[in-house]
Amino acid sequence: MEMDFLILVVIFAVGGILLYICITPLQKSQMIRDREKAQAEAWAKARLKEVKEKEERQDALARQKSLEDKFFNSPLTRRIIDTISDGTGQLPEEIVVYDDRVTGRTNSQMRDFDFAANRVPFLDGLYIIEGEYVKSAHNPKEALARAINLILGEQYNIEHSGTDHVLLRLKATNHW
Repeated sequence: MEMDFLILVVIFAVGGILLYICITPLQKSQMIRDREKAQAEAWAKARLKEVKEKEERQDALARQKSLEDKFFNSPLTRRIIDTISDGTGQLPEEIVVYDDRVTGRTNSQMRDFDFAANRVPFLDGLYIIEGEYVKSAHNPKEALARAINLILGEQYNIEHSGTDHVLLRLKATNHW
């Protein structure tokens, strides 16, 4: 009887070991498949986010270009240029585009085109994509500055483009 009990214990022990040996690889392979599936899902999610961000950037650049074209073709932009210039045909040394006005400096004399006084809508809105500023994506101030630069024969460099203003400065013609 005691021997039968020992044989049963040995049989159960061997059976348990065999069961463990058979199940462990299955569990490991399932864990590997689960990990691979999770990695594939994470990669697909990252890829989808990347594609979406790229599309948003392309859409924003298209809006920016459309806005530049609108300002370039507008007679109001030429009126702004006439107002900030000195009337002699000399280009302003600096042009600064703000949300509510455009200023030009010629021979240290500042001239201003005020949007409120001329009943022009303000250029508000630096649009944000995914939490970071994208200067060339949809910035009405930069679009107007680029249009002014194109109209004036691309004689200016954009020295600064930020949330509060865009600074255009005449390109240097006299070098050291």
